[in-house]
Amino acid sequence: MGLGLGFYLAFRGLEVPILAWMAHLEGIETVRARTLPLVSRLPAFINGSFVDAMAAYALGSALSLVWRHDSERRRWLLLGFIVALGFEFVQWPDAVPGVFSWIDAVAIVLFYPLGAALASWTVTSSQPRMLPTE
Repeated sequence: MGLGLGFYLAFRGLEVPILAWMAHLEGIETVRARTLPLVSRLPAFINGSFVDAMAAYALGSALSLVWRHDSERRRWLLLGFIVALGFEFVQWPDAVPGVFSWIDAVAIVLFYPLGAALASWTVTSSQPRMLPTE
């Protein structure tokens, strides 16, 4: 999530209402003055959809870790996937501020399950053990 937010702050416009306040943080203007000239050299995916991909990856990872021992894990992961993809699609009819993009939707479809799968593979499947008390 931090990587996606970092790219957003460095390379994207801060006119998005939820992030507009960040333009007033000390240091952000300095960083942006150095990074914005690089925007024209970035591949379109990095400049346009990387943030969505990283947010979907982070959400899939987080839900996979939080619900790893729950019998309803698959339902929670499916709900998270629906929310992530749904948020992109509600931008289509301008229900929420933003710009709908099919590339963003594909990025979410690819990176959400990737985050969920990698998080579940990196964590042991056994229940956590308490340290012995003496």
